Amino acid sequence: ASSFKSMGAKIDMVLSTSEALEALDKGQYDLIISDIRRFENGVANPDAGYEFLDALIKRGEHVPVIFYTATVKTLNKSRTKAAYGLAHRSAELTSLVISALSRQ
Repeated sequence: ASSFKSMGAKIDMVLSTSEALEALDKGQYDLIISDIRRFENGVANPDAGYEFLDALIKRGEHVPVIFYTATVKTLNKSRTKAAYGLAHRSAELTSLVISALSRQ
């Protein structure tokens, strides 16, 4: 996050799908970076990222989503195909972020 901030990016960090959806209700975002598996409300949710992406699609949101996760090899590719990209290294993430933002 600090490298993106040094490039002038404004970053809002949220800890759950519900917080992310609330943030989207309040403001406009150019890009979303999410993990697939995370703790939400103190409970491990191995499908949190998939569920978040599904919620965005259902709401008609068109914000590019990049999944930044250590588990790229074990991802359910059919559930991530609507994402802009997948990264498990910081260089990949940076490249995807630049690519997504340059398309806007």
